[in-house]
Amino acid sequence: MLRDPLLAASWRTALYSAVEFGHLEIVSYLLAEGADSNVRCQGMTPLMVAATQGQHSLAEVLVAHGGERRARTPQGFTASQLAARCGHSELAHLLDPPAQDFADLKAFLESISLEKYWPIFEKQNVDLKSFLNFTEDDLKSIGIKLLGPRRKMAIAISTYTKNSILISNI
Repeated sequence: MLRDPLLAASWRTALYSAVEFGHLEIVSYLLAEGADSNVRCQGMTPLMVAATQGQHSLAEVLVAHGGERRARTPQGFTASQLAARCGHSELAHLLDPPAQDFADLKAFLESISLEKYWPIFEKQNVDLKSFLNFTEDDLKSIGIKLLGPRRKMAIAISTYTKNSILISNI
């Protein structure tokens, strides 16, 4: 089995370089032979690179071979967030982990870097299913007083409930 050796000159793996240059066939081959889909170079995974370049096909192949959609850069960005920042909104929506992927509300809040609000929901026995039906007013009434976190939660709820395209079905 191929182990995805490092390329000495750049410290990038063959998979990482193939993604960087948009070589879908090579990426598919390397993944089929066992290359690590989550290998990092300067804090970025191959999926993050595909996301920044708007490479839908590469992103699909990487996710199908275990590319972690929730992985974060050292600055805290996911592949979805990187795609959005680079103007690839359709790909950003595809890379958003669907709500069904989350074990519970705590995991959902962690995915949007708002886990510090978990105790508020836990105290009121709010589960993920209930949370996904909350409006911004509901969030305020339950105790999310700051506008920024409340807005971020409302946007995340909207994104996950409206996003009917699941990357796992691609």
